[in-house]
Amino acid sequence: MKKTTFIILFIILISLITMLTIDFLYYVGVINFQVTISLFSISVIIFIFDKSKSKNIKLIIFGILFMASFLLVIPNYSYSSAVEKVTSQYLGETVQSVEKNTAVYVDGFNFIKPTRHYIVTLKNDDFTQKYRVNPTTGKIFMHQ
Repeated sequence: MKKTTFIILFIILISLITMLTIDFLYYVGVINFQVTISLFSISVIIFIFDKSKSKNIKLIIFGILFMASFLLVIPNYSYSSAVEKVTSQYLGETVQSVEKNTAVYVDGFNFIKPTRHYIVTLKNDDFTQKYRVNPTTGKIFMHQ
């Protein structure tokens, strides 16, 4: 394997790890990476098997496509902004735990938008209530 190919694969791997870290730290695993992972796979295959001298142009194109796909799949609301939205709308209640949960696949299949919602648990004096927040729209639902 050529040194350039190894460096490109290393950069792709670091980018993928960075994206997954951002997803789990701020978005609690709700980001749908199907488009981005597909672009990564295609770029790795092209860089390994491409023998032409125009790899720099292809690298720039895939870099732009990667950034665009990553920006396209990032939800409008992070987990902390979803918690803020729920606590501001339902005053007098406090977050029961700092545990970050996501609901399992509530929206069915979608190639770009998240298919899972945030779960926010609030506690009142008398009861505990869970709310489900759509990470794309910010819409709040009662969770059973």
